[in-house]
Amino acid sequence: MRIRVPLWPRRRCNPWETLHLADVRHAPRDESRWHAYCPGGGYQAGNARDNGTKRRGMAMTRRTRSILLWGIAVTGIALLGLSSRAQAAEERVVYLAAIEPKGGVTVDKEPYPTAELPQGGGYVKKRPDAASGRWEVSVYQFSPATVVVKQGERVTLEIVGINGAKHSVHVDKYSPDHVLVKRGEIARIQFTADTPGLFKIHCKEHEPSMEGHLVVLPR
Repeated sequence: MRIRVPLWPRRRCNPWETLHLADVRHAPRDESRWHAYCPGGGYQAGNARDNGTKRRGMAMTRRTRSILLWGIAVTGIALLGLSSRAQAAEERVVYLAAIEPKGGVTVDKEPYPTAELPQGGGYVKKRPDAASGRWEVSVYQFSPATVVVKQGERVTLEIVGINGAKHSVHVDKYSPDHVLVKRGEIARIQFTADTPGLFKIHCKEHEPSMEGHLVVLPR
C-alpha cells in the first residue's frame, strides 16, 4: 500500500513528508523501509536503521560537545587555582642564624695544637687556661649555609645574631651594601631573585668561614 503526502511547492524535499511503506516483505524485521517522492527529484529511499544511526550520531555529537565544554571549564578553573597558588608562592622568607659552634678540652686529654688556622675572624682558637689547662676552638657560620629559591621570587633573608657582637652581611649581586646583624637582633635583606645562579652570602668580620650560598633555580 502506498501513502502519498503532497509536498508544498518551492520547498526543499524532505523525505519524511512523502512516505511509501514498501518492500516490507523483503526487509529485515527490524528494518521498515521508506520511500519518499520529491517533485523533480524522483524517489529517495532509506530505512529506520539508517535514520536511527543518524539520530544517534547527532546525539553523540551533542554529548561530545557538552563534554568538551565541561572539560574546558574545569581546566580553566584548575589553571586559575594554579595561578593563584603560584602568585602566593612569589613571596618567600628564609630564616638564618649567625652562630659560633665551639669545642674545648683540657691539655691532659688532648694537647693544644700548634698549627695555625686560616687568617681572618672566622676561626678562633684560645690557648690553654693557666688554671684549668682547658683550651677552646670555635668557628663562625651561617645556619643554614645554603639558601635555595626560584627565579622570580620575592625573597626575604631574616638573619638573627646568636654569637658574635656584630656581622656585616653581604649577598653578591642582590645586596651590594652590607647589612649589620647584632647579637640578639634580627636584620632583613629583601630582593627579587631575577637572575639564576650561585651567589655568596658572607660576613666581613668573620672571613673565611662565615660564608653561605644563595642558589637561584631557573624557571
